[in-house]
Amino acid sequence: MQRTKKHNGKAGTRHICLLGASFATRNLGVSVLSDGAIGFLFKAFPEVSICLVDYSRRKDVYTGSWEGQAVMVDTVPVRFSKNILLRNNIGVLFIMALLLRFLGKGKLRAMVLRAFPALGTLAASKINCGISGGDSFSDIYGMRRFLYVSLPMIVAQLTGVPFVMLPQTYGPFQSRLSRIIARHILRKSALVFTRDTDGQSKLDELFDRGYSVPQARFCPDVAFAVEPRPVDHGRMPGLLDGRRGRKVIAGLNVSGLLYIGGYSGENMFGLRDEYPEVVQQVARALLSSGADRVMLIPHVRGGREHAESDTTASYKLASRLRETGTDNIEIVEGIEEHRELKFIIGRCDLFVGSRMHSCIAALSQGVPTIGLAYSDKFHGVLESAGAGDWVVDLRTTDARASAGAVAKGMKSRKKMAERLSKTRGRIDSSLVHSAHELRKI
Repeated sequence: MQRTKKHNGKAGTRHICLLGASFATRNLGVSVLSDGAIGFLFKAFPEVSICLVDYSRRKDVYTGSWEGQAVMVDTVPVRFSKNILLRNNIGVLFIMALLLRFLGKGKLRAMVLRAFPALGTLAASKINCGISGGDSFSDIYGMRRFLYVSLPMIVAQLTGVPFVMLPQTYGPFQSRLSRIIARHILRKSALVFTRDTDGQSKLDELFDRGYSVPQARFCPDVAFAVEPRPVDHGRMPGLLDGRRGRKVIAGLNVSGLLYIGGYSGENMFGLRDEYPEVVQQVARALLSSGADRVMLIPHVRGGREHAESDTTASYKLASRLRETGTDNIEIVEGIEEHRELKFIIGRCDLFVGSRMHSCIAALSQGVPTIGLAYSDKFHGVLESAGAGDWVVDLRTTDARASAGAVAKGMKSRKKMAERLSKTRGRIDSSLVHSAHELRKI
């Protein structure tokens, strides 16, 4: 996604605010989710402009192509900071949004909205939408991150503008406080989309005394609809070997976060075996079961000095494999744009991924895909594409069994591809139907 200094939309155009989306992170999964969310909103409301309410120190404008048109998307920066003098401090905005509840629609309200432009933008929106980076509406990554995601949504709801939860995963929630906050946000939402086929039951588990979420609807992950952008053959000489080409190419996405044991560094997600050992055995299984080459495809950027980056983990894995005599390993580098990376993933004959949106990039192009899961979100999302039985849960499956499942998938990839060819139309139809549901608000 490119930055531009031009402005988005025409004067007086109604707008929609999108929260929990960004093109400024190292995680290309967040970028592709943001891309898909914008496309989904334009499918529902082609006449509006869209802005991203995002944690940042400055305003940016991004240019992309959605629904056949070049569009500019503005950002509205907010801050998660101890500096209470910042007018876009999320804590200050929360207090001001509470104050709005008592001011009615008179001059005092107008003065507050002018004094705090981020709040004014949210209050003037047609609808406000949250997508939480796809999987951050949970305390699985820690309470701080959950508050980081939740506070802007609460502020948006306090403005009185209809609020929608776009397709995402809900939970798990380990603390009582996070469950209380989650319940409040969901109850105050006009519409709740879940990207999991069993998402309704999971949502109901959040509530006690028989309360459910009647406004909940299933909708596939919006990233399914993002179109790939072709990469010139000269940039990736071996790229065209795959997908009915001269060689069988297996793609493997290695998660830098799992490689270091999660944020705690101590097997934070409770994997049964050490992750480095798992992916080492998986890579060998791919080569021994029919792959001519394994392409290590990072989905979170960052140089080798960034421990959590997939690139760093890919180099560590490649080094371990070569030390034991395993060759035919290639690392994809120099691809900084999510649509281009999706194109590369689409050249694989089989894809194995630990990052959710790397798996979606493959599935949406008909590539047989095996998800190496560290949370429940994998099964729900892959099941929506008819691939729920291709999930290997690393919390309950050891390295040897994981490698065996991957080898089995490699040998049965043609049958897997046939099944996927029947699901794409259903996903597209479901996204269109959900966009129409959104338009009714």
